[in-house]
This record gives sequence, C-alpha cells and structure tokens, in this order.
Amino acid sequence: MTNGLSFTAQQREVKGHLDGYYIWLLVDFLSFMLFISIGNQIVAFSYLSMFAQGLVGIMIWKKGKGQA
Repeated sequence: MTNGLSFTAQQREVKGHLDGYYIWLLVDFLSFMLFISIGNQIVAFSYLSMFAQGLVGIMIWKKGKGQA
C-alpha cells in the first residue's frame, strides 16, 4: 500500500502539485505507525523525522509561492 502511495506522491510532486507532498506525509505517518506497532522504534522515529521535514518543506513551499 505504501509503495503505491509513494509512486502517486512522486508523480504529483514532479508535476508541481502540492497534494503530492501531503501524500508523502501520509506515507511517512503510516510507516511510523507500522514500525511502532512491530516494535522497531529506531526505524519508526526515522519516519517521524521525515514527517517533520515534510511539514517544514510544505511551509517553505507555501511561503515561496506566496512571494512569487
């Protein structure tokens, strides 16, 4: 499931659509939940950090679009 979402996110992001970034956030969150549930905390928290980076990326993207 996450592979399909990742492919969709990549295609949307390449075409310049913001929703691709939101799909990446969903993939990161689902991956975080999966790895927490199986007890692999190191991998889970790496996905959580990618989720945080994605949020910052969206804020920067929106700010850049607002100034253009």
